[in-house]
Formats: sequence, C-alpha cells, structure tokens
Amino acid sequence: MDYVKEDQEIVKKLRKESPQFRNDEMEHERLSKALEKLNKRKNLLPEEELTVKKLHFDKLAVKDKLVSLIRQAKSGNSNR
Repeated sequence: MDYVKEDQEIVKKLRKESPQFRNDEMEHERLSKALEKLNKRKNLLPEEELTVKKLHFDKLAVKDKLVSLIRQAKSGNSNR
C-alpha cells in the first residue's frame, strides 16, 4: 500500500511496533494479489465476479483499519 510522504515515519514505527498493523498490511497485500490475479482474466464466471466484489470490499475495510492506526499514531492515542 502506498502512503503519503508525511506518514512514512509513522508507518515505519507502526511496522516495527504494531503486530496489528503488520498483519493488516500483509492482509491488504494478499487481497491485492488475489484481485490482480482475477482481474487478469478476460471472462469471469458470476461467482468469480462476486468474489472480486467481496475482495474489493475486504481490501477497503483493511485499508480503513490501516488508516485508522496511522491516525491514532499521529494523535499519540495508540490503542495497541
């Protein structure tokens, strides 16, 4: 996941100190790869299209969690 430049130091710290952040980053990457694999296919079955939608939803939910952890770290309110 790409982070804005001013968050890079916070992200480095979270990667080092927060197992939750590391796990969420790995999950985000796993979901990205799964989506990429499905999106390479020209024709998807209806159940595969549903899978793509679910993967997008799950990926966005994980991204929201990552952003929340970054915001907490920025405010000094880290609840880990």
